[in-house]
Amino acid sequence: IEAALASNTPATVHVCAGDHTIETVSVRSLDDLTVVGAAGREVTTLRPPNGETVFEVRNTGVLTLEGLTITGATSTTPAITVHDQAQLTVRDGALSDNDTAAILIEGAGATVHIEDSTLNGNWGIETDNLIFPRFGGALTALGSFDLTVESSVFSGNNGSFTGGGMLLDSDTGASVFITGSEFTMNTGQFGAGLTASGAVIVEVQDSSFVSNETGGGAVAAFLGEKKGGGQLTLDGCLLADNSTTAGGGSPALFIAGGTVELIQSTVIQHTTGRSAVRIDSDGGRNEINLLSEDTDWGTPGIDDNKLDIYIHGVSTDREYNYNGIRNFTCDLATCRNG
Repeated sequence: IEAALASNTPATVHVCAGDHTIETVSVRSLDDLTVVGAAGREVTTLRPPNGETVFEVRNTGVLTLEGLTITGATSTTPAITVHDQAQLTVRDGALSDNDTAAILIEGAGATVHIEDSTLNGNWGIETDNLIFPRFGGALTALGSFDLTVESSVFSGNNGSFTGGGMLLDSDTGASVFITGSEFTMNTGQFGAGLTASGAVIVEVQDSSFVSNETGGGAVAAFLGEKKGGGQLTLDGCLLADNSTTAGGGSPALFIAGGTVELIQSTVIQHTTGRSAVRIDSDGGRNEINLLSEDTDWGTPGIDDNKLDIYIHGVSTDREYNYNGIRNFTCDLATCRNG
């Protein structure tokens, strides 16, 4: 790999089957490196000798990883780090059992594409961020970034505080597109599957959030906490059978700021906590809007939620059940049909 980088030209390295220990690989400005597990991710593993970062991509460097399993990061940095203007593609890969998160995106202008991959059994690490004191378990993205995830699985990851599967936080604007992916059996106090914060724009299509365990939402939106707002759209998604150990918790969706749209989605089988969805005013500091468009909220006595919507309002709390009603809007004051 080091010889390929030294060539200063686009290079591809084929890794034979086996469990390989490698020192940190730094991909920097003008580097364009592709690393391929020739026999596939099931039999080709890369791990660091002392738990440090396996790959770091910086300063317009380009890295493509295909057919590899990356595991064993146990120090204070994630398995893969992507910095300003760098590009990372993970294709048909696995990032598993990293104790310091699998992927960290930070800085300005990073681009990451994850396709046909599995991120499982990863844990977040302590940070000095006062809002989110730990990284997301599988993936954390901070700053201005462009993230695309296709046909991938985030399972069994632990964010401890938030974002077991994915933590997305931007105060300068970021774009995220997720399609055909699964978030399952992740844990975190908020947003066990996915947490979106600040000015990030997130669109999730044809994906599922199932059997995650949380205090507040398999999906959580804190989009009003920073200048710029942000928006989360769930289009054709399934939120089902998520659970919470908190009596007043919301296993499906927690909204503490911004606009959240549910389009032709399904929210069912949430029987723990107070309600499937919680809208929290945070003392009225954040503007909140929830839009339900042609979304299924369950059938009474069959697959219904314990309660659909709970608004923890500025002056009073409100509760709503939407059995058979698919179109409505909510804000901090009330929910309205139509």
